Amino acid sequence: MEVRKMLGLNKDASLKMKTTSTMMLRALIKCVYPNPEPGLILTNPDESVVKTIITNNCRVYSRALTYAEQQIQLCINQDGTRQPLIIDTDSDVDDLWAIHYVLNVPTIDVLAITTVGDGYTKPLYSGSNVLTFLDLIGCSNGVGVGFGATLPLISAGFQISPALLDALDTYITSPTCLNQSVNIFLQPSPFSAIELIKLTLKYSKVPVDILVLGTMTNLATAISEDRSIVSKIGTLYFSGGQFKPLSNYSSLMPNLTIFNYLYDTETLPASPNAYLDIFAMQRVATSGIKKIVAIPGSTQRTLPVNLTQLFETLKRMNITLKPFVLNFISSLAKCQNATESDMKWWDNSAAQFMVQIQTNNSQGFCRQTKNVQSLYIMSADAHQFYGQGVIDTDMLLPNASGLVNYTICTQADSSIFLAEFLTKINSEKLYSCQHQYSQRFDIRLQQSVGGTVWQKTLNILLDMGDTCDWRRRALDTTPEILLEVLRAQKKIIDEVKETWIFQYIEIEMHDNGTIKRIKRGLDWKGILSFGVVIMVCGIAIYVIGPTKIVNAVKELMKGFGVSSITTTATASS
Repeated sequence: MEVRKMLGLNKDASLKMKTTSTMMLRALIKCVYPNPEPGLILTNPDESVVKTIITNNCRVYSRALTYAEQQIQLCINQDGTRQPLIIDTDSDVDDLWAIHYVLNVPTIDVLAITTVGDGYTKPLYSGSNVLTFLDLIGCSNGVGVGFGATLPLISAGFQISPALLDALDTYITSPTCLNQSVNIFLQPSPFSAIELIKLTLKYSKVPVDILVLGTMTNLATAISEDRSIVSKIGTLYFSGGQFKPLSNYSSLMPNLTIFNYLYDTETLPASPNAYLDIFAMQRVATSGIKKIVAIPGSTQRTLPVNLTQLFETLKRMNITLKPFVLNFISSLAKCQNATESDMKWWDNSAAQFMVQIQTNNSQGFCRQTKNVQSLYIMSADAHQFYGQGVIDTDMLLPNASGLVNYTICTQADSSIFLAEFLTKINSEKLYSCQHQYSQRFDIRLQQSVGGTVWQKTLNILLDMGDTCDWRRRALDTTPEILLEVLRAQKKIIDEVKETWIFQYIEIEMHDNGTIKRIKRGLDWKGILSFGVVIMVCGIAIYVIGPTKIVNAVKELMKGFGVSSITTTATASS
């Protein structure tokens, strides 16, 4: 039995029998200390630690996947050639522009789209509008859409105009706007948004990038429920954010005469995606994600939806968009009864900035980036400062806590941006939509961890000619089985410690990782080999003679700089 299989260790892990107990304890100790110091060395396995793990029934996903969980990962059969991505969105129109762009990027594999209902769409429409849009562009079953949170973690009381929400919710279907018929039978993912985020991160073979186009509510909730998923997040990309130098404020005294804060008015120029759930923003930002990239609202405002520029670019590049696509990107001002100058390529710019960073494209539309440390003002008594993000706190707040590192875009070129956007959506490649429904990431995931729908799932897999059922029993785990696995691991540690030279142990395991049988015996091959070596040495001494051997040793020692050696030899008769 290979111990690394039971522990879920990588194949590259060097595992020798003499260090088995130490290596096993290192895997187990992650339950108590998920992120131990890099130099941690365990020379003597601590029984109390193992007992603590068993007593607490520790179950932490940041550990290496178990053998059973590895089978789930194999059954999902994830595309390993492209960068996996989760898009989290509040389903505003500019979010759908961004989704359309990303789906046509060949280097990205969109594993899931998750929706949140506390932004610029009402909860009922946030998921439905994404499904409708995907269907209209020819991607009805290619990507799973998980419906998510409908309320912020904590609301400051700010309410988006109901008239604006109505216009955005019905942008596609309204007779006075795009007037599109919809497929009312479209279905969301079998997982909620928060489930989908957690499970996608857990079972992805490589770290997953996340593009957040709305509030951080879904991601903050997922992290709160399982902090270990943070280690599987590659880069977090965020649309919006405010990064204003603290020195630019003429005064930092809250104005107590302003009565409408924090209740019904957004503090300008705060970023809506951050402001609508500032506590979610703070929770995600300080969770330990390795890299966070954002395109601030101040930069996005330099990217206007200028229809004259749009049509001139289409003509210059000889691009003819489908009527629906053209109307979709050019009708926002008309459908909202707003002025054209108010329209920007908001969330779409975040998607394109993400691709520029991922591909290390020095010729992209973002012409200048900056690394900053930022924090958001969250005090309920901040009044006009509430929800604003500040940077350059060193001078005025030298001991500020909660600072977060960001890479932000500070200068953008609208011409380069528009050319790239139009080229991608005109290609109609939809690389992330090329899966059949049954091969979609979330559906394969459901088939692997289906639980109560086990038999139905198994029948579907067999009909598909799938081979993933061969380890199916190993996947049907419960907390009780996991506890037994931990007890089995401790028992193996004890057995290894009691194994002496010329002994062996055979460990036969059940598919779920528990011990079926342990057998101990003498290693007769080892004993015979050792005996043969002793016999050969004895014969060599007898034939050569002890005196000659002693003289040879003396000469050898002289070669190493030892002047003399005192020995006593008895000549053989």
